[in-house]
Amino acid sequence: MRRPGTTPELSSGAVYGTLVSLAVVAGLSEDPAASAGEIDIALLITAVSFALAHGYTELLAVRVNEPDESWREHLRAAARHQWALLESAAIPAACLLLGVVGLLSRNAAIWLAIAVELVELFGWGTALGRGHGQSFVRAVAGGVGALLVGVAIAALKAYIH
Repeated sequence: MRRPGTTPELSSGAVYGTLVSLAVVAGLSEDPAASAGEIDIALLITAVSFALAHGYTELLAVRVNEPDESWREHLRAAARHQWALLESAAIPAACLLLGVVGLLSRNAAIWLAIAVELVELFGWGTALGRGHGQSFVRAVAGGVGALLVGVAIAALKAYIH
């Protein structure tokens, strides 16, 4: 049973987008020559590229399986599904922007972006469980699972550094 106002498809897209964002920030931050601005631009370009690629493949799959249906309707649905992937990069990008304008150091902006992404993972993972009608405790456990995947990515960044 799905809770009103929640969409598991959007939540799963947000979890995926956040994991991609986290990997981009963690990976590029290991290059000391990469500025917060360069990491920010790479994050945004990656989010847009992944959203376009996923939306396109989703549209292709539907068109192959349902060739007689209007492509416009499927295009709107694909765009809705991929919007969460783009949204998941917005707050981490804003955190990195704080490093670009000098309100935070490069490293502080990177770690803030990573911390935000970890909080997002927990929140989206929990929302995904609730969207599928799971109990609060089970949904939180799913959020913790998503968070642990993110912690593993962040731990690899710390280990490499």
